[in-house]
Amino acid sequence: ELQSLIHQPGFGGVRGIVFGKFQRASNTDPDTLTAIVESKRELEGMPIVASASFGHTTPQFTFPIGGYGSLRAGNGTVQFSIDVH
Repeated sequence: ELQSLIHQPGFGGVRGIVFGKFQRASNTDPDTLTAIVESKRELEGMPIVASASFGHTTPQFTFPIGGYGSLRAGNGTVQFSIDVH
């Protein structure tokens, strides 16, 4: 649950969020996700990306554990880079 993550120690250091693709059975469409994100004041001004192809999807990319990356999102474009790993 997103609210549980927000309450975790260290969440203040989060500077962006990438959501994967939701399973059809979840009934989470883009409008629902947008409403959830917009209801969280802690996420205001933070770059948010949705429907990313990681996890159990095809095609698939993998986020390495640890390290640092850069995320820029806006106006329908996304740039992500792994800076230190």
